[in-house]
Amino acid sequence: MRKLLAAFAARLGLSRRATIVDPLQRKLDRMGLSQAAFDALAAMGVSEFLATLRQVAKGKDTRFAALLGPSEGTGEAAVAVGAAPEDAGYAFQRLISEQLVQFLLMQKLVRLSRGELADVVRIEGLDRLAGSGGVMLVGSHFGPARLVPPILAIMGVELTAIAPIDFQDLLAIEHPQGLRMLELTQSSDLRILAEAQRDLRRGRVVHSTGDGLRGGAKQTFSFLGAPRDFTTSYAFLALSAGVPCHPVFIRSDGEGQLALEIEHALGGDIEGGASAADTAALARDYVTRLEHRWRSDFGNVPLRSLQLMRNGWQKPNAPAPARKGLLGRLVPIRKPPSRRDRWNARWARRDYAPFWLSAGVPAPLVGAVADGHFRPGMRLLEVGCGQGENAFFAAQQGLDVVAVDFAEAAIRRAREKHGQSGLLLDYRVADITRPHAVEGSFDCAFDCGCLHAMPGSERDAYARNLAVLLEEGATFLLLHKLEPGQSREGLEADLRRLFGAAFAMIEAGDADLGHAGHPQPAIALLLRRGAA
Repeated sequence: MRKLLAAFAARLGLSRRATIVDPLQRKLDRMGLSQAAFDALAAMGVSEFLATLRQVAKGKDTRFAALLGPSEGTGEAAVAVGAAPEDAGYAFQRLISEQLVQFLLMQKLVRLSRGELADVVRIEGLDRLAGSGGVMLVGSHFGPARLVPPILAIMGVELTAIAPIDFQDLLAIEHPQGLRMLELTQSSDLRILAEAQRDLRRGRVVHSTGDGLRGGAKQTFSFLGAPRDFTTSYAFLALSAGVPCHPVFIRSDGEGQLALEIEHALGGDIEGGASAADTAALARDYVTRLEHRWRSDFGNVPLRSLQLMRNGWQKPNAPAPARKGLLGRLVPIRKPPSRRDRWNARWARRDYAPFWLSAGVPAPLVGAVADGHFRPGMRLLEVGCGQGENAFFAAQQGLDVVAVDFAEAAIRRAREKHGQSGLLLDYRVADITRPHAVEGSFDCAFDCGCLHAMPGSERDAYARNLAVLLEEGATFLLLHKLEPGQSREGLEADLRRLFGAAFAMIEAGDADLGHAGHPQPAIALLLRRGAA
């Protein structure tokens, strides 16, 4: 594989260090694809390339027909998985999943801007990567799967990808900003997985593959009625780091439109912990999702996977006994840290200084005071106050402020900085998602960075409890960041649905939670307690 990739780079003139061309030539020869035909494909832009693939799939461009490859056995495979029979649309889908085609497409996609990429790839579920906590993504050999990490990085996701080979490096293709590759080799599995775990705990997204034939920490599951080995390292990583694990799939519709889909999290009924049973349960959920993809979207199953299926994958081994997995030998099994634990650990570090701490008082908060929405003498509740800078500003303007955060370390820092100011300023440890966590009633409320860091499962409780604490007619200023690829209109609609039962919209506008050197686009909503 490495020789093939080096040859690919050399043939494209991408790398002076790659001089071996025979492996690529052998692949081209097996496919019956001439060097001139390959050069023509490499020189195309992404739109022309996809258009050419559509013509090849329809049999209208015989120059590149060799790219289609053999389809022997796909009919039998369709019957085996209970899928629809082979149809014309499968040709493009199988074509774009072919290894050489993915390399060529990767070479073109990484040159695109975020806006240009959106014209080629539709992305669903990107909001599931929102918030400040880490997220584990588990990919599959399904569709053009090698494109997932660079696509997400172009869309602004801070991503660590675990793979046996760094394809982009060997193709001398520059990684998109924010993409970190970890090459997983047998001799360095523990070190790489430990690095991935640290990245998850630092709030990065980590991507790995759940159905690869390489690597350790495997377990046998029933897949399409037959035993098959699956890696479980991703499941242990997610559980030990205490982060959600989402399957991610990329597919084509047979006409050239690509769709990258981030599904809802695995293991919704797992209470926590990283025991062998929990790891197996999470992995079993993934296997069930993958099996559903094979049955419902058979055209996007690559030919190589169908051939492996016909050959029985690997010789099935007897089910392995319960085990900790590779990472389990590195760190003890323990209950994963909660979201509160992770925030406490951050605020407890004296060197914790994220960019938004230096952004100053948000302009919408200054405006709410200037416009009379927040007036002297009013009782203000700040939710998720962190080290208390915004609450201190509000108290300086004459408001009676109660500022809460569920992280004890944040409240300690806030009290150290502003607790002796002599202002009407009360810092409290409280979790707004818990009923009766905060005592009293308030004339106004402010949130800058709390709600947008919450998982979706806690947002309804947040809105419900906040409504109970606010007097009728009270004003609520919410600043919520926009995730990469998320539209302001879509976010505003989601927030209207969340608060619509108890709040009426006063106004909405753009905001920036960062500073000149590190902008962070956001939305500012001003709401009034009382249904619209």
